[in-house]
Amino acid sequence: MKISFIKSLGFAVLAGLAFASCDNDPCKDVVCGDNGVCVEGDCVCDAGYEGASCETLQATKFLGSYNAIENCSTSGTAAYTVGVFANADLTKFDIDNFWEFFAAPVVATISADGKSFTIADQEPDADGYRVEGTGSINDAGNIITLSYTVKKFEAGALVSTDECTNTTYTK
Repeated sequence: MKISFIKSLGFAVLAGLAFASCDNDPCKDVVCGDNGVCVEGDCVCDAGYEGASCETLQATKFLGSYNAIENCSTSGTAAYTVGVFANADLTKFDIDNFWEFFAAPVVATISADGKSFTIADQEPDADGYRVEGTGSINDAGNIITLSYTVKKFEAGALVSTDECTNTTYTK
C-alpha cells in the first residue's frame, strides 16, 4: 500500500507538471491565420505574407501606377509611367513599361524583409536586351528606388551597357 501511494503521488506530480506547462504555451492565444504558424509566441509567416497575423501579401505595398524618373549612363534622364502588378508567384511582382522599352513585364522578387527586391538577370522580350538590379520601397509605400543595368547582346556578344542608378518610381 505504501508503494501504491508513492506511485500515485509521483503520477499526480508528473501530471500536474504536464498540465502546468500547457498553461505556459506562448502560442496559446496567438492567431496566425492560414498564412503562418506560431513559434515561441510570434507568427512566422509563409513566403509572400507579412503582418501580425500573416494577413497581408507583401507584394500589395508595391502594386500601383508610378511616375518614373530615370537616370542612366547611356540613355540619359527620362520620365514616364510604369505599372506594378501582382505575379502568380506571391513572392514576386511584375513591372510593366520597364526602362520605357520592354514590352513584356520585368519580374522582381521580394526579399524576406518585405521592403527590398531583386531583379534577377532576365531577357523579358527575348530580343538580346537583358536587365538585372535591386530596389526597395520606402516606409510610406509610395516611392520605389531602384538601380539596374540593361545590357544588349548580339550573337552572344555584349554590345552595350546602360547603368541606371537612383531611379525613382513615385505613386
